[in-house]
This record gives sequence, structure tokens and C-alpha cells, in this order.
Amino acid sequence: MGEVSAGTQMRSWVLTREATASSAGSTVQVVLDDYSKTATHLVAHRGAGVPMAVGRAETATTAQHVAPASTVATAGSALLWVWVDKVSAPHGWSLPSGVTERAATQGSGGGLVTSVAGGRLTMPSGPVAAVSATAGAPSSKAISWTVVLPPS
Repeated sequence: MGEVSAGTQMRSWVLTREATASSAGSTVQVVLDDYSKTATHLVAHRGAGVPMAVGRAETATTAQHVAPASTVATAGSALLWVWVDKVSAPHGWSLPSGVTERAATQGSGGGLVTSVAGGRLTMPSGPVAAVSATAGAPSSKAISWTVVLPPS
């Protein structure tokens, strides 16, 4: 559905698929090269229509990572934000007020990847401002996503 790169060392994707009754218990497979480090979030949302995602890469060193602005076309849509960075030591995240954490990851080793996903349910239609999550350590490699999940 979408891809964003932060230089040559970091790429991020939002992939979507409509689940059916036969999807329960199925496997999601991702094939990467031997040198890849990942942060993966599998998020399911019942009753969602076709999602719309917009991503943003950051290359300035900062702990404030900004997910891009978007638009909710259909009232009752849910919003999902994902923030990911590449750093030298594990850290936590602080999400914006009103955003509920859905999942978080902590990598290991040098150049580890950390991420957090958070959301809000039942949004009114209209513009959605950019929102920032604060990482526990500054990074010059970060990617953020805003995903709108309209009702089906």
C-alpha cells in the first residue's frame, strides 16, 4: 500500500489485506535478506473499509517524531499511527494525549529498530493534524505513518 525510505539504511511499508472467514489462523510471511532488522506490527480492525496511509521519513536528529497530517473522509473512521526509529540503545516511547498504545517493539544489537503503534477510534470527518510521539533517545533515522481506517 505504501513505502517510505529514510536514506539508504531504513525502509518502511504499510501493507493491507482484507480478512475473510478463512483468514483465521493463516500465516503472514515476510522474506528479507540476511542483514535486515525489523519491527513488525500486525494490526486487525473489524469492520474497516479500504484504508488510506501516508508516511513520512525524518533524517534530522531528534526524539520528536512527527506522523503526517491526513484527512478522515468518513465519520466513524479509526486512526492508527506507527512510529519507528533506528538507534544504538533500546528506549521507550511517549505517545500524544488521546492516542492509545496498541503495540511496541524493541530490537537488539547495534543499529536496533524500535517502534510503537497507537490509535484512536471513531473519529469525526475532517482534517487530522500531524501528531508527534517522543522517543526515549534521539535518532536521525525515523519513519512515521498515519493510517485512516474507514468503516466498511
